[in-house]
Amino acid sequence: MKKLICFMAVIMLTMTSASAKDLDAYITADEQTGNIAVSGTGAAYGGQLVSILIAKNESEFFSPDTPLITEATQADENGGYDIQINPYPSLSGGEYTAKIATADQWISKKFVLVSVNSATDLYELAKECKSKDELETLLGERPYDMGISEDYWQTYQKQIVNRIYSGLKDCKNTSDFLKLCRSGLAIERIKAGEDITSVLADSKNSMYVGGTTIYEMWNTLSENARQNVMNLYTDSTDVAGAFAQACAVAAVKDCKNWRELSEVLSPLDKTVFTEVFELDTTYCTSTNADAIVGQLYSKLAGLKNIKAIRDTFFNISKEYSTKNANSNAGGGNGGTSFGKQWSSEGFSAVTGNTVKVSFNDIQGHWGERYITPLAQRGIVNGYDDGGFHPNAYVTRAEFVKMLCSGFNITGEYSDAGFADVSNSAWYAQSVALCKSHGIVNGDTNNRFRPQERITREDAAVMLYRILKEDIAFEETEQLQFNDSTDIADYAVGAVATMADEGIISGFDTGSFRPKDNTTRAQAAVMLIKAVDLLNAES
Repeated sequence: MKKLICFMAVIMLTMTSASAKDLDAYITADEQTGNIAVSGTGAAYGGQLVSILIAKNESEFFSPDTPLITEATQADENGGYDIQINPYPSLSGGEYTAKIATADQWISKKFVLVSVNSATDLYELAKECKSKDELETLLGERPYDMGISEDYWQTYQKQIVNRIYSGLKDCKNTSDFLKLCRSGLAIERIKAGEDITSVLADSKNSMYVGGTTIYEMWNTLSENARQNVMNLYTDSTDVAGAFAQACAVAAVKDCKNWRELSEVLSPLDKTVFTEVFELDTTYCTSTNADAIVGQLYSKLAGLKNIKAIRDTFFNISKEYSTKNANSNAGGGNGGTSFGKQWSSEGFSAVTGNTVKVSFNDIQGHWGERYITPLAQRGIVNGYDDGGFHPNAYVTRAEFVKMLCSGFNITGEYSDAGFADVSNSAWYAQSVALCKSHGIVNGDTNNRFRPQERITREDAAVMLYRILKEDIAFEETEQLQFNDSTDIADYAVGAVATMADEGIISGFDTGSFRPKDNTTRAQAAVMLIKAVDLLNAES
């Protein structure tokens, strides 16, 4: 079968080279295992056969006497492909050429496979060099043993030698040495104007921090953040570490609200940047994490590097922990009040006055981590069948009841004053309290319409009216949703502000769907984010 694939692919290579503009591939070789990973994009359609051929020399592709390494895979629905090749017998170190072909196009890529034994030998000899010239002579004879092709060595020889000469003393083993050599090449390619995404994809096995590749970090950045990375990069022999820090700072600077910052930093949960920030969480707990990140967000403008972010986070968390050692937020006495009574605690296990809650229909649901802490606090309830029904819709009465529980809105009011709200109704007290605070209003016929489903725009309006009592928002009416003209005039400011603060979000299509009914899961997300924002601001 492999011979047939090889034969077919060679025929394609000889006939269709002119159409290679869309196909792309990234190749990394693991010196420890000898495995070769080929991944790429650009196949014409999902399921299309992608053939990979590997040879030492270009001429071998067309020699009937030379065996080729051949593999094939099918492209995914987006035209991407990914395949691991484990050559047997193992290949020797050196430069190889891979040809990747589909039925209508092909590309050729060179890569270097490193022999660990040869690299170790070169590393030991390099440590003995007494001068930069001596090191350059040694390395120039064996670029493949550094994982560097002949072409790249000729182009960046001086720069790479300078980096290796400066950083060699910090290497503890062969792995460090190879990382120093290949990451040095990567940054020179980037500085020379090569596409950063392509360079990082090619350099996965040398550009990493801890267990995370810089390529993964880069792929989390927005286009705006990517444009700032090289401005934040400070050259160093630890290229991977310095580049990772630049990516992390760019991600932080790109955050539009404290919620986004929390997702980048995630002090108590692992993200791609966790090992870059190395936050000291001695004083940070699941109870105060959101408030600490909220304070950190307010100071971002003055933080220029990872150390400044790290130190500021520690100082804020220590001060916050000391101030709040014997305090657990708000409430009020007499009359009416609402305040910061609880926290989602980073969407992890909730402590304090909670009960264990388990619903039979939220496992794996995107809203599970939001629903659980609300239920544990008794703010939302399930149904007799043991489910939460996350995709069911929320009525206006149910939503104001959730607001009163979530924000600890209390008082003695019983008459809502609406024509369609009976004082004996289970929701009468909640509606009356929300009306007294200006959170809800009636329609032109003085009706509240308690049994109607609450729309997404009306849910945003109610949350906005609660939050603005304690938070001095930078008011905005700038909306990025592609259906913003469908939003009612009275709701535009609220929707824009809540979106800007990360309380509400749109759909993958870019729409907000303001007139759609709010599901129970969506309501849980809005409420928990709003309460967290209030906690953080306080």
